[in-house]
Parts: sequence; structure tokens; C-alpha cells
Amino acid sequence: MYFWVSTNDISDSIPGYAQFGFLLTFLFFNTFGLNMWLQYKKVEKWKLYEFGEKGYIVLSLASKSILAWVVGIGTLNL
Repeated sequence: MYFWVSTNDISDSIPGYAQFGFLLTFLFFNTFGLNMWLQYKKVEKWKLYEFGEKGYIVLSLASKSILAWVVGIGTLNL
């Protein structure tokens, strides 16, 4: 993989919306780990099981919605 990336100009071959979508997806899905860590360590509001689970629901909805919007906008070439 390093050889392919180093010999090709990969940034020109990937559209901007795909790079943006990858970045947002990476950031949002990493917040699941943060939520899990906070729930495991029982930090402030995460002492309550329900608060952590609601966090998962909100994070799931937000991350999938943003990914769908980025893909949709990229498909429409806006």
C-alpha cells in the first residue's frame, strides 16, 4: 500500500466530498470509543447506564445521517 500511495498522486484521484466524508466518518465513529471509555470509567453523567446508551443512539443517528448527506451531496455533484 505504501508503494501505491507514494507512486501515485492519490489526492487528485479521490473527490473532495469523499475525503470529507471519510474524515467525518472517522471522527464520528471514534466518538463511540470515547463514549464507551467515559461509561466504563463512570465519569460524571456516564455513571448512569441510560445516559451512555442514549449517547450511543445519538451518535449512531448523527454519524449515519452525516454520512448519508455527504454521499447524497457527492452523488448530486453539489
